[in-house]
Amino acid sequence: MKAEKMTAVFSRPPAKQQIAIACDLISSGSTALDCLKGFRKTAVITDRNVMRLHWKSLEGILKSAGIRHELFSIEPGEKSKSLSEAGRISN
Repeated sequence: MKAEKMTAVFSRPPAKQQIAIACDLISSGSTALDCLKGFRKTAVITDRNVMRLHWKSLEGILKSAGIRHELFSIEPGEKSKSLSEAGRISN
């Protein structure tokens, strides 16, 4: 899977940011990671079930690639996919 870069526009500063959305970074190899290298900060957003299974592997990959990152884990399930949860993460 190739990561996709796009510009996101937010209502508060910084109003315009580059973001990359990538799925399955562990098995997708360096293609997706190359897309992330230009970013000053990288956020990994995942639910707690996926985090428990895969975080150590992904963290090792990110560290090896020199990609600064922060983990945000949310409760599994549809209730966590909300604007209030997105607001919590973006602060």
